[in-house]
Amino acid sequence: MNLGFSEMLFLSLLGLLLFGPKRLPEIGRQLGRAMSEIKRASSTFQLQIEEEVRSMEADAAQIATTLPAITESLVPDGAVNGFALPDVGSAAAQEAAHV
Repeated sequence: MNLGFSEMLFLSLLGLLLFGPKRLPEIGRQLGRAMSEIKRASSTFQLQIEEEVRSMEADAAQIATTLPAITESLVPDGAVNGFALPDVGSAAAQEAAHV
């Protein structure tokens, strides 16, 4: 929200007329506290989201490093019933997956 000087002056005068000079500082403090609480909650939420993303990335990296070893332990010679398994890291296997 981008307010210029004239808009701020208008809002100040409007607030002065509506609430009077005695209640205006109190209302300003309440608005300041509310905005501070909203900013704090938003920051906390953003940190939680970033932490969850880092956790998911770490899990994905762990899976990527463990999966080849698990596959090798299940199929040690790279063949099932006489058929060779494709190397998922090869360019041909990636090309076949995109077709």
